[in-house]
Amino acid sequence: MPVVAALLESRAAALALRRSLPRDGPGVVSCRSMAGLRRTLEARLVDAIVLAPHPSLMEELARLRSRLPAMPIVGYAPFRADDGELMAECERQALTTLAIEGVDDAVIGDLVVRCSLTTVRRHALADGPGCFGWSSGFSDVPGTCWCATSSARCARSTWRASSRSAGSTCPASSEPAAHRT
Repeated sequence: MPVVAALLESRAAALALRRSLPRDGPGVVSCRSMAGLRRTLEARLVDAIVLAPHPSLMEELARLRSRLPAMPIVGYAPFRADDGELMAECERQALTTLAIEGVDDAVIGDLVVRCSLTTVRRHALADGPGCFGWSSGFSDVPGTCWCATSSARCARSTWRASSRSAGSTCPASSEPAAHRT
């Protein structure tokens, strides 16, 4: 299961990140230093990085960005009006997005999930079945389907083979479900 590596300065920020991530989404691994973040990147499957940028971290961030150019990095800190230079440096270091601690606390998890590697991969593969001439979903087991939006099996006992027809939809989404029987 992928995790979100967090290098944050305040416990409140880490708690807001944990609370706002979906329950079935990635877990959070809190790192205390840049060395801890590097160890986490080497040992775990990391979906995104959330860190509190500050001027002393920018050089290390440049090395991290050159080593992992596709890794989503979200800056999450209590930015103030006089932090314009720091925010411009975050832009130069290609941070994926910035969030303001205390303002974006309720949506930080959603921001991280939207830019995570899992979401990027899901969007890239969304047209995969169409490339092979398949419809939007397929099934190996009667009564189950794969939903392109949720990417999870949705087996519903009320949705039986008799209720599946050309116009039926998957019970977990509004997408038409295609089935192999």
